[in-house]
Amino acid sequence: ALVELGAAIVVGRNSPTATLPGEGSPYYRGKPWATAYWREFHAVRNAYHPYFLWRARPFQGRLINVDSNGMRATPGARCTPDAYQVYTFGGSTLWGWGEPDSTTLGALIQSELANTSRRPVCVRNFAQLGSNSTQDLIQLVRELQAGRIPDAVVFYSGVNEITPPYGYGEAGAHFDLRIVASRVEGGLNDSHRARQSLGTWVAGSSLWRLASRIGAAGRRTGQPGRGPAGAGGPFVSPGLADSIVSTFAANLVVLDAVASRYGFLYEVFWQPNALVGRKFLTSEEQVMRTEAGITPLVELVYSRITCVTGLYGHLHDLRDVFAGESALVYLDWHHVNATGNRVIAGAIAQTLSQALRQRTRSSAIAPLRPGECVGSPRIAKETQASGAR
Repeated sequence: ALVELGAAIVVGRNSPTATLPGEGSPYYRGKPWATAYWREFHAVRNAYHPYFLWRARPFQGRLINVDSNGMRATPGARCTPDAYQVYTFGGSTLWGWGEPDSTTLGALIQSELANTSRRPVCVRNFAQLGSNSTQDLIQLVRELQAGRIPDAVVFYSGVNEITPPYGYGEAGAHFDLRIVASRVEGGLNDSHRARQSLGTWVAGSSLWRLASRIGAAGRRTGQPGRGPAGAGGPFVSPGLADSIVSTFAANLVVLDAVASRYGFLYEVFWQPNALVGRKFLTSEEQVMRTEAGITPLVELVYSRITCVTGLYGHLHDLRDVFAGESALVYLDWHHVNATGNRVIAGAIAQTLSQALRQRTRSSAIAPLRPGECVGSPRIAKETQASGAR
């Protein structure tokens, strides 16, 4: 009891959370709202939601606001009955990592579309921290089940298709895979209820949290470049890259079928990052590219996405969207600041507007087969080149 009390005191005194990716970026120098933003960000918590696992809990702050449905606020959205309904799905970059409500990617897409539309525009930001395209697809299906059918859907994907597999070695894996699995298995296994109860008590103790914190600090110091917490990676191979792309392409096939049946427009955007692409990198961004251990897997996956984009007209590769930018746009290797969000939002809004103008009532195009871009001669050549590097 005394040891547990002592551990609780230590944990309480050292409760300030660790610095998150991008939090220490030089971008925040001279930004008077930065400290308040990250204080609010650290206070945001997730809640369980059926099938797609988590959404943010409702939160009201000066810079971050999340509604009762777990969705980040979109300033300027005019969600009237006659509004053009745009549902956006993605991970933390779309959600607005590092930016207040007014300069999130979702908010800037709203602004861009409102400037060119004769109808009111209502962008709903379904993005969640860590969400991948499979979780996004499930969220969309749940909305359709409830009878809420949008006019247009945007998927913003890429990094979260790669990062969990890098840590777990399994395409389609979500963040915290092993943590979620252990808790579900413990709750469902009646034959080990007493053992699970003891394990739950131990895992919730201050002594265990203190020991875990010390162990995690040691792993971060001694083994840079590891995957998500609790993972066994890093895993990097051409086969894993093939599986990641095939899984993502399968989701595109499902999205195409659902959109055709329900009659909404959709476009999918593969996001940029500092590890690939033709942006002129600042000194800070060059360090990001040099230090990221995930680079080899990112390069393998992005080489395959080139093939998918060529076969599938609704997928747009934005890796070179910053080709004309010399300013700092990355907070870390994949989260971007307001400067980057404006460029991306412009590209997304332009594509959506053009697709809307060209939209016809013709039958759906033949869907892409997930395996079409696996094993092609060009991919094999790129794989060999990557291995040589």
